[in-house]
Amino acid sequence: MRDNKKQFIFLLLVMILTFTLTSCNSRMANSSSTESFPDGESKKENEEIGVTTSEHSVVETDKPEPTSSATPQVVKKTDHMKILGICVDDSYKDKNNGSLKLVYLFYEFIATDKNLSIDSVYTKMTIGEKNTYESKHYSTTASALVYMPNFYYSTYIENVYLGNSINVAATFYIPSGDLVKGKTITISDSQIPDCNKILFYTDDIQFFNNPEDIAKKIDSKGYNETIKAFKEANSNTTQLVKSLVNGYYWWCYVNNIYYEIEFWEDNNFEVRTGLGTTAQGKYSVRNGYLFCTYSTNGRELRIPYQLVNGDIELQFADALDAFDGV
Repeated sequence: MRDNKKQFIFLLLVMILTFTLTSCNSRMANSSSTESFPDGESKKENEEIGVTTSEHSVVETDKPEPTSSATPQVVKKTDHMKILGICVDDSYKDKNNGSLKLVYLFYEFIATDKNLSIDSVYTKMTIGEKNTYESKHYSTTASALVYMPNFYYSTYIENVYLGNSINVAATFYIPSGDLVKGKTITISDSQIPDCNKILFYTDDIQFFNNPEDIAKKIDSKGYNETIKAFKEANSNTTQLVKSLVNGYYWWCYVNNIYYEIEFWEDNNFEVRTGLGTTAQGKYSVRNGYLFCTYSTNGRELRIPYQLVNGDIELQFADALDAFDGV
């Protein structure tokens, strides 16, 4: 009996030890296969949605990169202004600074909602948000405008009434370094409402070998009309025009300065000013102009004329404005 009791106790201890070892192994297996994470999900579940989780951080591997700001949108037309072209005359040579280029800005000016006024000066062009240039009247160098009668180019203010529009030219001297591609161009002018909305790029600049090519491109109709008007008139027209101008004079004011021009036989003229200066020369009759060539320097004063009901009308003031004085 005593031996049987010892055997029973031994077997009982073996069974208890076996049960304890089995329970430990089971807990260790469960711990390795279901490791917990801060968000309560298993590692296997997180790996399936592309998220790697550690004890201290969560990294989303598929998160998109931030995008850069959008390129400014091109605006070439508003209610009062429409850009028609921007051109460079490569034949122009700057005597003082070889980097300056003669730049033409062509636009339509529209009196959409009220009467407005415009001229060709004091328009500001900003390039690349850094350098600003102001338009001026370059009568002796802006030769393209000689062949572009359908564009207004003057220091005088022109009234544009409600519902009407006018094509305008403005000229600038701009260094070539600011005319390379990729720079923004903006416009400001107190006479043009909402022109600050205009924005385009130097990529739109067109380069030409001479001023005549600019005129052909931008105002082809006006160019053809001007070439015809510049040609020598036939003998009948020449004699008629001479009979209507010789022995007469015309006068006007330009920039508050008095000017008068007198013609006499056979083809002589003289220009006098309120400043006491005079200049003489010879004139020739063209189909639509009087070409008055100064004997002192060879410059030409080109005066437009029209034959109306047997009489002649001279645009003397327009010619002086384009010519920039005597």
